[in-house]
Amino acid sequence: MYYNNDMKIKDLANQLVQISPRFAKGEEKTAEFISQLLKQSNVDYIDQEFETSVPVSKKAELIVDGKVIDCRNVGMTSGTFENKDALASSLFWGDNDFYYPQNINFNPYCKDTVSMAMFYKNAAIAIKRSDVQTVLESTTISGETVVEQYSFIGHNFLVGNRKNPTNIIFTHYDCWESGAIDNASGTAVLLYIAMNNKEYLQNNLLVIAGNEEISMEEPIYWGKGYRAFQSKYLDLLQNAKKIICIDCVGYSEHEWITDPSHIVLGLPLDNFDSLANKASMLSGDFYKMLEIYHSNDDTIDLLDEDKLKDATEMLLKQI
Repeated sequence: MYYNNDMKIKDLANQLVQISPRFAKGEEKTAEFISQLLKQSNVDYIDQEFETSVPVSKKAELIVDGKVIDCRNVGMTSGTFENKDALASSLFWGDNDFYYPQNINFNPYCKDTVSMAMFYKNAAIAIKRSDVQTVLESTTISGETVVEQYSFIGHNFLVGNRKNPTNIIFTHYDCWESGAIDNASGTAVLLYIAMNNKEYLQNNLLVIAGNEEISMEEPIYWGKGYRAFQSKYLDLLQNAKKIICIDCVGYSEHEWITDPSHIVLGLPLDNFDSLANKASMLSGDFYKMLEIYHSNDDTIDLLDEDKLKDATEMLLKQI
């Protein structure tokens, strides 16, 4: 369908969700969709290409006392699983926990679906919180993951002032699973602005980035597309008045996040401390989002057009 003048922000988000999961080959398809959409809408842009690689799961299996348990691979390497003592919560470890030992993990906020909350260097499997007790009480466990590296060309779409932008606004279009809130929402907002509020493009630069969720980089595997932009356009970041990230909006009340320790999780640029004083993030209810984080429960019905408009207006007031 692409774009027409009557299209709502949620309509744009829904088109992105239809391509999901926007990962690996799905991310490549999404990049082509965004490129065609911008061309159709007569929006000028630069396609910044960069090399990247992601871990693609070829097998993820867990059998507990003869019962098949729904699971997903969340490790960078292949492995086998025979020990329930490897069970771990998967949310927000410390700096070195990318290298946490081989494990079976779960998102404690997400009950009835598998949440791919965090990735690990070693072999790892994510399960539902509701299956944790089954694993804990089990007698026998057998599982296996098979992971292969997939290399491709990532794409960042740079829309607006690419010479001396007053403000730089980031979002990402790739995702795990269905990815409506995270982050078809932020992508749809920036695409809508690019196509309907072109006066804001004179002084601002929109960076609609790929390969944010995961790459083979260590230990900060997320944010690859953002750092690819930084590596080529560091001077723009240094000279900009504001650096803004919009991620996970349209489902709750919104807030401006100004704590650098929180912003860097969503915008993991190199040497972030040197940019932190002018960085902020527009997002929704953090704990509500964790209930569907990186899972197939992150569906388009959770997005509300009025809330998406609210996020758009909040952003426009800042730039």
